Amino acid sequence: MFKKTSKKFFVRLIFLTILVLSLITVLKKYFPNQFTYHFQSKSLNYATDIGNLKSCQIRRLESLPESFSVIIGHAYGQNTSQDGYVASNILKFLKGNRNNIKKIVFTGDLFSVPSLHKWKRLFNEFKLTEIFIAPGNHDVLRPDSRDVFEASHFITQDYPYEAIIGGLNFVFDDSVVSKWLVDKKVQGQIADSKSQSIIVARHHVFIKELVTFANSQSTPTPLPSVDQFIKSFPSKKSVTWIMGDGGGNKSLPRLTCHSFGNHRFIINGIGEVENDTVLIIYEGDIFSYVI
Repeated sequence: MFKKTSKKFFVRLIFLTILVLSLITVLKKYFPNQFTYHFQSKSLNYATDIGNLKSCQIRRLESLPESFSVIIGHAYGQNTSQDGYVASNILKFLKGNRNNIKKIVFTGDLFSVPSLHKWKRLFNEFKLTEIFIAPGNHDVLRPDSRDVFEASHFITQDYPYEAIIGGLNFVFDDSVVSKWLVDKKVQGQIADSKSQSIIVARHHVFIKELVTFANSQSTPTPLPSVDQFIKSFPSKKSVTWIMGDGGGNKSLPRLTCHSFGNHRFIINGIGEVENDTVLIIYEGDIFSYVI
């Protein structure tokens, strides 16, 4: 009796599995946009609370507006050869939308192995578009790479500095110099800003809860917890921190968003894998877009 019941159960289970798989196939065929969006949106945003950090969502654009600015982290993707340039999907995206992109923000690690030739090529290819860079370790960590970065003459301001992009107030930080931490200069820049809402573009994560999402997980100095950071950060302004040291391989999420108090923490970067995502600045807000 038990064997017959068990056999019937497994037959029904197999039948139910086949039915569910068939239903998914039909949904994919007749409702591709809704089905794809539903599942992709979960993979794009790491929606899990971490301690005192609450998950948040970045609204996703299904199509690009006529005019926008873009934020790109870890632009070289997997292009690690000596002659490697920015990732192929990033180059294709930028060239395909060069007439629509107003400004480009790179949050570090543009080239795996930087050179003056590569910097010149980048700025010449997109000379009609204003480019901003928050440098990463690949860009400036070695003495020779920092010399090349500064000798390019395209970087004309000392860090940190403020700029307005798409109606949003940005502060650009050099997190390599500060060994990932947020130093007093950045705090002062935020405090002195006339805006009550600031976006800080930098490369490295700076609170320990977020290290698990970073490409570089060996920190040069101990990082504070989010509670410790908030206590040492006097500004009551709304601050969004965008960090480009993420998404470098398929085991990392394409995009994460967490919040604590008046702070929002976004990690994003290119890995040349499925669902690689950039951030779009449009009408005074930040969106995600799969390239």
